[in-house]
Amino acid sequence: MAVGDAALALDPISSQEIFFSLYSGIHGAETIAAIVKDGLQNAHVLYRKKIENVFLANQKSRRHFILQNCVIKHQRIGSSIFVKRQ
Repeated sequence: MAVGDAALALDPISSQEIFFSLYSGIHGAETIAAIVKDGLQNAHVLYRKKIENVFLANQKSRRHFILQNCVIKHQRIGSSIFVKRQ
């Protein structure tokens, strides 16, 4: 089972790498304990689902951030003196 950067590499600009490594390490350890101690053979499926949810949430916020930056840049360009003179 992969945890940390081996499980999922997020955008380094988002500064979420350390948080995700801790998150996946804790949940990975809990998953292994559930498999070994409790015999839950499908616990890894739940772990994988958690990792996928983190990835999807990160992608959603990343898209939002990128779109916001595009709108801000467009507003700046549209209001520049150079564009107004043309």
